[in-house]
Amino acid sequence: LQAGALLAEGKREEAKALLIKLHRGGWPLSDEEQESVEQARMRIRRLSRTMDANDHSYGVRLIKSSLVAHPMLRLDPEFMVSAIAVYATLGDARAAILAEQMLQADMNESQRRTLIMTQVKIKLNEGDLPAAGKVYQKLKKLAPQSDETIEARELIKAAVIKGK
Repeated sequence: LQAGALLAEGKREEAKALLIKLHRGGWPLSDEEQESVEQARMRIRRLSRTMDANDHSYGVRLIKSSLVAHPMLRLDPEFMVSAIAVYATLGDARAAILAEQMLQADMNESQRRTLIMTQVKIKLNEGDLPAAGKVYQKLKKLAPQSDETIEARELIKAAVIKGK
């Protein structure tokens, strides 16, 4: 609860210090609660990949209820990257803000690629093709042959063709 309050106040580093022992799999949750957190992670990750508006609406509700029940998820890159992808698909402004914050966090390369790909989508949703191109260059530099890079390139090509 203290970490949740610190996060709400924007004191991310203090919350992180408080929760340093509380990494994935080591949180002080009952087995039932841990299972619930894992299921929420999987559902949100799946929902971040769909284009169905009902799924996205459900995803946003699931994200909000999960964060209320377990505020330490704000420090979990896997959870937050999937949440940002759901927000980005909906065109929600929270996606851009959260993506910038999360890029400063510790995460693995796959999560970083997914997050940068989400930023490309955000820029394209805003109609800012030059900014999407700049973000794409970061992704290309990180992982030139990744699925995310290929998908970003295709989305940018489609936006260019659509704009002509």
